[in-house]
Amino acid sequence: LLLLLLVVAAASALQFSANSLEGTTSAVGLSQKHLAVLRYFAQLTFLQPRAAWHGWGPATNDTSCDSNTCLRYQISALAYATALAATRTPAHQDLYQAIFKDAVMRMLDRRVWQYVQSFSEFRRQPTFPDPVAHKNIMYSGHLAQMLLLYERVTNDTTFAEQGFDLIWNSTVRFHYTTSLLLDTIAQQMEQQHGRAEAGLACEPDSIFIICNSFAHNAFALQQTLHGPNPRYARLQQAWQHTVATHGRSALGSSFFNLDYLLFPGVWEPVARSVCFLSLFLACVPFSRACQPQDLAHSHLLFFCSQMKAPAATVGRWPGLLRGGSAGLSRATCPTFPSRATSFCARAHSGGAGRECG
Repeated sequence: LLLLLLVVAAASALQFSANSLEGTTSAVGLSQKHLAVLRYFAQLTFLQPRAAWHGWGPATNDTSCDSNTCLRYQISALAYATALAATRTPAHQDLYQAIFKDAVMRMLDRRVWQYVQSFSEFRRQPTFPDPVAHKNIMYSGHLAQMLLLYERVTNDTTFAEQGFDLIWNSTVRFHYTTSLLLDTIAQQMEQQHGRAEAGLACEPDSIFIICNSFAHNAFALQQTLHGPNPRYARLQQAWQHTVATHGRSALGSSFFNLDYLLFPGVWEPVARSVCFLSLFLACVPFSRACQPQDLAHSHLLFFCSQMKAPAATVGRWPGLLRGGSAGLSRATCPTFPSRATSFCARAHSGGAGRECG
């Protein structure tokens, strides 16, 4: 409650430069800037009515959103940052639970996944408009990881036990529990063999490395919370083999494959964008030259190498997935180009590092 009051009462004006890490490098607890960011999260979520979407931008009215600004990506990023903040002050759960639960409920809102009607392949499916029953891992993967992180951080098993509804209209809705969602994803992944084994397509003819990594992180979280699951473990192993074999591009050591195109059945290379490359590296051990000890390292390696987040923050992410307190192990990685693009350029002007964490 105290932390909640501090956040709500935080000063609106802070003496920090925009798009910088200034004020976020405290080794313990939460800085004033951390509290300001949490206030922003609170304003986006539970401090406004569930039906209101003030502050989320034009994506709230985009019925065919297929870009990096889509609601599914905004909401999931907010949720992941909230989970990390909870590791800083784990005794203060009220605020984190309020933000995180509202984020999950917003993720379930039809306006987040109504874009499925924009794809003819989705419309042809007998399961339409269910957004998780056919491909669409760019939504289901994030949803699964959010649900498991929420349970891990808050110990609230509501979504696991009582489930949730994906509501299309007054007569069409789809009921899932966390485990049923994971099994639905797993069943589809088991049908994918060949050069992208254990992957699942997004939109709907591309199997993106990054999107699938979220689902495989969810498999890891489920086993952390509820015990070993041979089915999920087999899929994780198969996917790691896929990325280790096909993740590095034939274009050269500084290039990595973005996704597998189901038609014509080839891996598509991505240009040397430091943001994308480091994010791919962060989420999956893609080669024998750079293998984090397990998939649990996930996104925070990206922040460790590119954003220079303090190790005290980064090292907590594996603990969220494994249930332990071990920090990140270090592994040698290929050299990344020094030119940062996209939001990386705004957040950090330096070059990329040579180490995972």
